[in-house]
Amino acid sequence: VASLGRELARIHRITPPRAELAFLGAPPADPAQAFVAAMRARLDAAGTPRPVLEWGLEALSRHAPPPLPPVLNHNDFRTGNLMVEGGRLTAVLDWEFAAWGDPHADLGWFCAPCWRFGNRALEAGGLGSRAAFLSGYAEAAAPPDPDRLPFWELAATLRWAVIAADQGARHLSGRERGLELALTAQIVPELELDILAQVDGLEGVAVQPTAPEAVPRHAPSPLLEAPDAADLLATAREALLGKLLPALPPALHYEARMAANAIAIASRAIGVAPGFAPDLAALANEIRNGTARREEVRALLRRLARLRCAISNPRALGAT
Repeated sequence: VASLGRELARIHRITPPRAELAFLGAPPADPAQAFVAAMRARLDAAGTPRPVLEWGLEALSRHAPPPLPPVLNHNDFRTGNLMVEGGRLTAVLDWEFAAWGDPHADLGWFCAPCWRFGNRALEAGGLGSRAAFLSGYAEAAAPPDPDRLPFWELAATLRWAVIAADQGARHLSGRERGLELALTAQIVPELELDILAQVDGLEGVAVQPTAPEAVPRHAPSPLLEAPDAADLLATAREALLGKLLPALPPALHYEARMAANAIAIASRAIGVAPGFAPDLAALANEIRNGTARREEVRALLRRLARLRCAISNPRALGAT
């Protein structure tokens, strides 16, 4: 991770103006506020109220750091876009999001919880320590400002949540149906839990750990004296993973595991009765307009996110 920090610093030594990068346009006057505005525009375009994301963006708007001289941001510098051979970084891939901005945006993206893939202690991309990554960066560029990182790590989680929600919308619209798009949307609840925790950290709010939220369910249907829908799905998943997957060629294993994951989510979602139905659109508007009662809303958002995560990925509840 130290070498990854050094490589990112080399990228950030590219600064405007650069004639060969004129297609990137002019740098934003205030990258932090420009980010908030861009994400709100994405939410408005999608048309689906997402109060937790509004909660995060409202916090970012209030805690935005002042602008720094712009640098070239890769804007997707993470484990999945790095080529490594023999323990050595050989390439940085996928530059379609590159733009001028705050160098801490790339640092925060790499260190955000969403890219640790369950390795919560390995804060630098799930590979190593944040200290080693930032130390390597400081060898080749100005040392990062640690006070700016929480803002950009929260921004990274919000950006990935917006992207994930948009991918689900592409599937639902029928324009581009696909199992991977549908499953990507299912990670939004665990990202919401991260957002709530990161906002609390940004604002210095101490939150006591809570037990996993129990998901209330309707009673099984009395119409069938046979395995119900949840049992059928669970049995189908067992057959898929235990018998069919080993017989499939390796090229189809990823698709089969995605199918098994989709079956598990559907099984947990059957018959869920949340017991309350808040007006999400009104709540999202209150948050954006600054009229929400903060402590009441904080508790409600946490409850909503935990209920949703109990369906999409119960294992994520243990980490938050």
